[in-house]
Amino acid sequence: MREQLTKYQAEFGIDSPEELAVNQTNQALAKSGSPQDKIDPETIREWKTLRRYLAFANAVFSIGSAKQYLTVTVARLTIAPLPEQCGILQTKRKPIRGYGSAGAADDS
Repeated sequence: MREQLTKYQAEFGIDSPEELAVNQTNQALAKSGSPQDKIDPETIREWKTLRRYLAFANAVFSIGSAKQYLTVTVARLTIAPLPEQCGILQTKRKPIRGYGSAGAADDS
């Protein structure tokens, strides 16, 4: 698909089918274009369709890569021990000053 897009760009000297259509319209309005400069609308349609298919293929590839990354990450998280199992989060909580253990105000 990319090769065909590169072929279109090289053949017409323009990066996109939209730009080609604009140039073609400008030439027609300025009456500077020769009949040989007329490009078949089907060619422009094929070029647009090809770009759309390539965008979809790239999106599918990106989603597949993200899904694979998430699957590996979740698998690592599932295998890895929890922080409290490693002794990382074992801290004692201190009561807030002025409050007893029941949460009532301490007047001392």
